Amino acid sequence: MHIGIAFRDITPNVPMRMMGYGDRDHASEGVHDPLLVYVLFVKPSGAESFCWISADLCVFGPDSAKALKNEIAKKTGLTEHALILQGTHTHSGPDTYALHADESVEGKQYFQLLVKQISEAINEAQKSQKKATIMVRQGVGTIGVNRRGLDKPVDDRLFLLTLLDQNKQPFGTVMYYSCHLTALGVDNYLISSDWIGPVRQWFEKEHGMPFMYTQGAEGNVDPWTRGVLDMSDPDQAKGVSFKKLEEISKKMVGDVATTFAGNSTMFLENLTMKRAQIDVPLRYGGLSKEQFDEKLLAWKQGFASFLGLTIEEVPEDQRINEWIKKHSVAAKISAEETGKYVAEQFAYTQFLWAYRNNEAYIDRAAGTVKMPITVIDGGKIAFVPVPVEPLMDVNFAIKKRVAEKPILLCGLADGYFGYLPHGENFIEKDAETLYETVSSVFAPEAADIIISKALDLL
Repeated sequence: MHIGIAFRDITPNVPMRMMGYGDRDHASEGVHDPLLVYVLFVKPSGAESFCWISADLCVFGPDSAKALKNEIAKKTGLTEHALILQGTHTHSGPDTYALHADESVEGKQYFQLLVKQISEAINEAQKSQKKATIMVRQGVGTIGVNRRGLDKPVDDRLFLLTLLDQNKQPFGTVMYYSCHLTALGVDNYLISSDWIGPVRQWFEKEHGMPFMYTQGAEGNVDPWTRGVLDMSDPDQAKGVSFKKLEEISKKMVGDVATTFAGNSTMFLENLTMKRAQIDVPLRYGGLSKEQFDEKLLAWKQGFASFLGLTIEEVPEDQRINEWIKKHSVAAKISAEETGKYVAEQFAYTQFLWAYRNNEAYIDRAAGTVKMPITVIDGGKIAFVPVPVEPLMDVNFAIKKRVAEKPILLCGLADGYFGYLPHGENFIEKDAETLYETVSSVFAPEAADIIISKALDLL
């Protein structure tokens, strides 16, 4: 196979609305560190070429991903099918969920900037491609904790895939690790790649090659500084200082350095990509219009009573997160009641998102969502990019089914359909109050259906 790797700067040059926390109330105020996009161009032996794109952005909505890939394909000669567009999931970047439909001057400019910079990186990677093998090393990442309970397990697997030319000289490395980029919190209004930025900067200076990060199954994994996600605490989304972020990054630098200095666990001679679309069941099943309206009205009545609003004044977007938290503080609402309504608003907004705002992908009557799934198969290891935030328990479930080689989910790829817990997460103690299961639009069996399809493709 032949491989090329390249990167470009995608930092916005004007203030933009940020993404990652529903209760930020104004645009970015500056830039702390640059946002970058990395592309890995792969021309396999005997199969279609493809390009894996990893951008320092939170998420792409399915329509946003589709629009970006359409424009990038025109400028690179690749098909949309050949492009895998993934976010690293920094919560301190611009809002790109519906960037394709953003009519503001800054939104239109940023869409074009992404198209230009990603296309240029792909073209460079294609031109600089080399006959290559991949050396894989496996280590342990130590910055993540299970935010559903600090006593619960963590998927600490860290993989480094180093690209080697015909002379066995390295010319790029890809890191796989599962952890939210949420060291910085809702109180941060500076653009930042979060903890991955200093890690990448150190590696590239130390080893003189590009360092691409691909996000894993981070749905319930946060940096240790965040602790347990407590929805009853209105301040739970506040983050750490940039000084503390450097401490987190320094710890990850140590993990990467130890792994990179270790022996290889395998060599990959070829990578191939396979894709499919599947129908995944939704949590609330099939709904008629009348059933949908009835469920929506019940939610609005509850929020109206709590906030002292009319039903018509209850917002149908992320503003309700901010309003509930501010009201809880101002009215000195108990932690128990605050947690209840914060949980309800997550379920409510995700319900609206799934059953009304994504009609192109949702079959409301059947209660299913049409989802793309991708497999990147290296023979001895495989990666599964999916348009969700998988909880690490989904990775654990794959490991139980296939023990002989790592098969690793990569979240936030080619769109975003919310959190994907495993069925076991729905029966954990207090699952009805834990964020990822409360906010998920998926039925408990959805994860196993996705796993089975990935294994079929392999």
